[in-house]
Amino acid sequence: QIQWGNADLMATTDDLPLEQTEEAAPEETSRSHRSRSRQRHGGWGGWRRRYGSRTWQPPARRARPTHFVAIQLKSREIQRCVEQLQQWFVAQNKLFERCLVPIKRIHTALLLTSFEDSRVNEARQAYAEAARSIREFLGGEAIRLKVEGVGCFGGRVVFARVRTEPPEVLEAMHQLLSRTFMRHGFPCLDDTGQAWLKPGEEPRQFRGHSSFLKVTKAMANSRTEEERNSYRALHVSDEDLAPFRSTCLGSQLCADFELLSMLGCAHDGYYPRIRVEQLP
Repeated sequence: QIQWGNADLMATTDDLPLEQTEEAAPEETSRSHRSRSRQRHGGWGGWRRRYGSRTWQPPARRARPTHFVAIQLKSREIQRCVEQLQQWFVAQNKLFERCLVPIKRIHTALLLTSFEDSRVNEARQAYAEAARSIREFLGGEAIRLKVEGVGCFGGRVVFARVRTEPPEVLEAMHQLLSRTFMRHGFPCLDDTGQAWLKPGEEPRQFRGHSSFLKVTKAMANSRTEEERNSYRALHVSDEDLAPFRSTCLGSQLCADFELLSMLGCAHDGYYPRIRVEQLP
């Protein structure tokens, strides 16, 4: 049932919803973190910053985020179920093997942003401020994530739907993070992944999800044009996903959430951690 579509359907980073941008580029080693970060930021321009009262412009439309805030999906039940889904796709077509998100890296992202290495400490401060607001909002109540149902972005990225009990918690966390980071002069990517929010613009409606298969990742890591074209033609249909639309993949209590870098790899296989904040 895996369909092969028009090669022109290839999605760019700008067209992808929230988490799809995270691994659209080839994975970097931790040793190349600084050099690659400088390269990515070199051509942005347009940033104007004044300490205290910041004025700034969002990055260029095609600029990729460099950092994000997320909750890691650590539950063995969730990881086992996601891995079974991944292997189902591989059984349908071996090309999907290079599209899999490593199980140690699955997460649900709450915010996408960009900043240079020189602003890491400022970002930590903004994140800590947002975390305090989130804990105040929660009022000591624990967060339980439920992973249930499977969806797809443009036939390219397959994800599991993530929600909380109560359901408004993830939305509130996203709103508080976005407003705080923008107040400190950091850009935030709209959760549709189509544009950077303008200064003062309100975050839009947010729906949690966790991507576990990305054709875009395999395309970006292709070594030859022939290989890239084979992934451009790879497409997941609604019919393929139909049996999993309401599949329960598990749940977990959340003890913390993290500010992470998209470049490099931590010793445990996850993303490099910039700062970790506790949840009730």
